[in-house]
Amino acid sequence: MGLEFKSWNNILETQIEDAARKYLGNPPITRDPWPIAFRSDPYSSPRTDLADGAREKRPNIHIYTPQEVVTQAREQKQQFPIEAEKLLREYGKKPLEWRTLVFESKKSLLDGYLGEVARQSIMTRLLSGSILDQFTAEMNYIRLADLFVRLKRIGIDIDKQEKLMAFAMSEPLFNVPFVDINASIWAAIAESYLQGRPVKRGDFYDVPIISAVLPYSDILTTDSYMKYILVNKLRFNDKYAVSILSANNEDRIAFLESIVQLC
Repeated sequence: MGLEFKSWNNILETQIEDAARKYLGNPPITRDPWPIAFRSDPYSSPRTDLADGAREKRPNIHIYTPQEVVTQAREQKQQFPIEAEKLLREYGKKPLEWRTLVFESKKSLLDGYLGEVARQSIMTRLLSGSILDQFTAEMNYIRLADLFVRLKRIGIDIDKQEKLMAFAMSEPLFNVPFVDINASIWAAIAESYLQGRPVKRGDFYDVPIISAVLPYSDILTTDSYMKYILVNKLRFNDKYAVSILSANNEDRIAFLESIVQLC
């Protein structure tokens, strides 16, 4: 039985809660790092995992998805690169210095997740004629409301906009791993775009996955372009103490040697 990462939303929201405690000067929660990212203990014995799996009989649940929703989801995925091209073209008209670019990227990410942009997106989707948009809006509303409840319990005064915005623009929140990694990668992609590399559909799937798992992994495998960004541009292999490998022959050998050492 393999390990399973939590969704990037779950990982980010745990990091946001930890940032809120740090922002307020509260003591951090004492815990192992792995529950933030994994659904099971990565340090437990494989035999124990197998035994637990045998005891825990999970029912098979099949959710019927209307064809209309499937079609709309595919169309939205196809729109992602088009929308990104528009944003990058706007950025290309007035390029930013690197530090400013990363800062704006972080601010945009957080605004889109828990700020005014997130709220406006929910309202727009609710009023659209798309079943998928309305369903997504409802799920995002529930997620955002639940996150705000947890932040209020920690001590963030979410009822006062200025208090919430002060936390949303705070250094502890800007520096949580997911925000740091995600925003920095997109800033690097923006720079590459100006140098002639078009945005690729796979970027939209790679970036949140990498942003979620990189701080909690010993080895991360990705494509050569993403490895270049993470290692050569951002030095995240050193910052997060992770070996980042691509599919070239040298990295394949290094990966196999790492696996052998674990046996």
